[in-house]
Amino acid sequence: MKNSDLGRLNRSLYIKMSTNYSCEVCGGTYPEEVLEFHHRDPSKKEFGLKSSKWRSHRLNKEVFQEAAKCAILCSNCHRLEHVALKNGETLIYDKEAYTRYRNYRFARKQGMDGRYDELDYAEQEEFFMSLCRDCLPTGGDQ
Repeated sequence: MKNSDLGRLNRSLYIKMSTNYSCEVCGGTYPEEVLEFHHRDPSKKEFGLKSSKWRSHRLNKEVFQEAAKCAILCSNCHRLEHVALKNGETLIYDKEAYTRYRNYRFARKQGMDGRYDELDYAEQEEFFMSLCRDCLPTGGDQ
């Protein structure tokens, strides 16, 4: 077995033991390639946990201690968590915040990241659809 394959296997085994391949925010079960480590407290982060850290010649107690500082999130929740952190919130410990961010709809004028966007999304969507209506596949265009 190549060392890189061993690193992916060790990482996968840790995720399986910790969460059984589920996201700690949404609870969904995903392939291990979709799951990511997120440091709960970035100020305590000593190093990232990419696959190379899990290779046998690097695998040691420090890797497990670093992993214990992390939540295991699906890639979507990980992105939402970083948006929430910009707003001084977290989704990991606040299920109400998760619901709010997850159910956020595109039609709002102020983004979840606090930026104000003056576009009227309903008008923009109508304009966009009028331009691309003839470009969209109809299902029989294969």
